[in-house]
Amino acid sequence: MFEGKKIPEGIQIYEITEPVSFGALPRYDTVIRMVDKIPKGRILILRKVRSFDESDFHLLKNSCERCYREKIKLVLVGVQSQPLSLIKKDGLYDLIGPLNIVDTLQQALKRFDQGVDIDPTSTEYC
Repeated sequence: MFEGKKIPEGIQIYEITEPVSFGALPRYDTVIRMVDKIPKGRILILRKVRSFDESDFHLLKNSCERCYREKIKLVLVGVQSQPLSLIKKDGLYDLIGPLNIVDTLQQALKRFDQGVDIDPTSTEYC
């Protein structure tokens, strides 16, 4: 999946591969808490996640808020309709920034290649 793609330094990429349940989110949350160095950016690939339950959405929201507090640029990739609907309804959409919710990994990497500011709501580099 990442073969042939140049990953900018300081960017972490995680893919949640649970097709029906978002049960992988607690594992993702544990992993990112164990990382010693705070990254410049984080890409979270969600294309196989069809829906969130309430507890999974809460973990995602906490993770996004943590990125915002730590000034980690967050880009979500491949968000399907049900999760996107919850993200918009909760106001998380504005925190992440609409330009930071993209369809492909290539688009996500481009957000970092363009020198996008670490402010998650920045739209300066569209």
